[in-house]
Amino acid sequence: MSVGSQSTTANKKDLVKKRNNSGTFNVENPKKMKKAAINSVKEEKVMKRKKKDLSLIPENVEGMELNGVKDKKQKRRLDSEVSEGSPPKKKKFTPKGQLKSKPKGGLGSHSKNSKQANSTSEKPDWSKFKEEKKALREKRRAAQKDADSYDVSIEAKKILEGIRSRKCPAAEQIKQLEKLHTLLKGKLLSVVYAHDMSRVVETMLRLAHSHKKVEILKSMIQELIPEVLLMSKRKYAIYVVRAMIAHSLPSERTAIVKQFAGHVTKILGHKIANVALADLHSKIKTEDQYTLQKELYGNAYKLITSEPVSGLEVIFKILPNMKESTLTNTKEILMSLFEKNIVESPIVHAVLLDYLGFAKPEDQAEMLEQAKNHIKALTQSKDGVHIAMMCIWLSGPKARKKMVKDLKEGFVSLACGEHTHMLLLAIFDSLDDTVLVQKAVLTELLAGDLAPLLNNTYGRKVLMYLCSRRDPKLFTPPVVATLSQGDNNQFSKKDANVRAEELQKFAVPFLLEHIAQNTSIWMDNNSNLLVLLAAVKVGTGDKLQSALKAIAKYTTNPPKSTHIGIDLSIADNSGCHMILKKLAQHDKVFSEKGLATFGQALATQLTDNHYLAWLKNNHCCHLLLEILKNGTKETIETVRSKIEELSAAAWKRKEEIPAGGLKIQEVL
Repeated sequence: MSVGSQSTTANKKDLVKKRNNSGTFNVENPKKMKKAAINSVKEEKVMKRKKKDLSLIPENVEGMELNGVKDKKQKRRLDSEVSEGSPPKKKKFTPKGQLKSKPKGGLGSHSKNSKQANSTSEKPDWSKFKEEKKALREKRRAAQKDADSYDVSIEAKKILEGIRSRKCPAAEQIKQLEKLHTLLKGKLLSVVYAHDMSRVVETMLRLAHSHKKVEILKSMIQELIPEVLLMSKRKYAIYVVRAMIAHSLPSERTAIVKQFAGHVTKILGHKIANVALADLHSKIKTEDQYTLQKELYGNAYKLITSEPVSGLEVIFKILPNMKESTLTNTKEILMSLFEKNIVESPIVHAVLLDYLGFAKPEDQAEMLEQAKNHIKALTQSKDGVHIAMMCIWLSGPKARKKMVKDLKEGFVSLACGEHTHMLLLAIFDSLDDTVLVQKAVLTELLAGDLAPLLNNTYGRKVLMYLCSRRDPKLFTPPVVATLSQGDNNQFSKKDANVRAEELQKFAVPFLLEHIAQNTSIWMDNNSNLLVLLAAVKVGTGDKLQSALKAIAKYTTNPPKSTHIGIDLSIADNSGCHMILKKLAQHDKVFSEKGLATFGQALATQLTDNHYLAWLKNNHCCHLLLEILKNGTKETIETVRSKIEELSAAAWKRKEEIPAGGLKIQEVL
């Protein structure tokens, strides 16, 4: 270390803060100087306080070290003597319930005497205690409510218990309902917000509707309508509002719409009231729906008084100069609803679909980009499903894959929906990634129980679409026209027929296997026979053969038959006969492809007794005739020889020969 650096260090050490006898400080740092000054002031205050305390000490106190009393007991006694002349300190207030009473045992609550006293005391009467608590609760409720309303609610609930019983006959229900109405008339608005009385009013509305007590129902609704908006926001009164909407007349629903008008945008964001608004929108007339929807177009509708505003088209026709501003306002309102996650309402869906029809391509793309993230919420209404289909049509492969994953574990319910099944058909038509559709969609639909789909009108349509895409015999022109809107979109590159064939090859084996194992489900329901025919026509391989054998066996020998001898209930049934006849006609196609035929499967099941019975039945004769026309050579020879052998015994008289039998004779 150099000499210069040594001298600098020494100077710094000399400048370190030190306190001398005179109380002055040598300070190196300003912060330390400030701290030292504060400490000195504190010490001076402490010294002054000690001198003041010494002046209060009596004269007889001598020989004590007052500046530092070491003995604690001595100091405590000194403090008490000093404070004799001062006024007594106020005791801290303690509530009565918090005062700790000393037990009589002497040593506290853990003494032996107290334990013995507790052990010998009697147990409390809990039933009496509960009665007292109940009485106290009733008393408090009575104090909170109006005395008259409280007595009325007690009586109304007693009547309700009797009405709700299953053993209560209809006549008694009507009588008690009239009594309840007389009791609560004019007081409904004062009791409807309570959790117990809201149930009473809701039940009254339901019973008045079921028993067709129009006067009671009308009187109640008219009394409740003025506060329907406030009721829709309350936790319990909302159920009364929903009952009003469900059981009211169209004119009364229009009056309810007027109460909601002007508050739609606020109610859409209300977590309770939005449910009532959705119910109302689904029940009212189209004109009233427009009344609720027009608030989402901005303020332009207020300038139109000549005709009702049914959508953006009317606004643009009457106010062409406000087209841009109206579209901008509508977009802002819809975007704010998307940001708040308010997407499930059918009102939002209707306005959004209307907006997409007039928006510029860039605005349309921006709005659909927001809608893709809420694909499941869009399935709540018809308009929402159409928007979801547009999202599928106008999205790239990654976005489509994400939307399919968002819908996962809900495809069975979508397939059974009146409008939602169309979304599945759009997915089948648009997605080039058929492997994704097979794994995510078809596996969920077909790998489990098919009964939910077969027992549902729209579920059957989904199965038929997989077997025969857009067959005009199975699908109406409006359905085909709607699905055709997604054709030729820029993101679907694969040929539509190739895509449909790939899905068909995956789906049909599931259906054929189910037909072979559960033939009764398919054959006993005429609606399922169309799906059966569509699946069998495009089937191949061993599973086709198994399905045809099961159909033939069920036709000739129904397992649930109660007939003595040959049962013709399936073969002679009009629906089954039509499908069996079409299967026999399709044998020509099967034989050309080298596949198993229905005629061959049926011929192996027919015995001599079957031929004798079938030749006397017109439907059965026509079925045999189709086999003779379209079957393989071996099948035709087998059936021909059996008919020639047994026809004389079956047709003993010419009058007994049915019309189908006469045609068989012509062929033979």
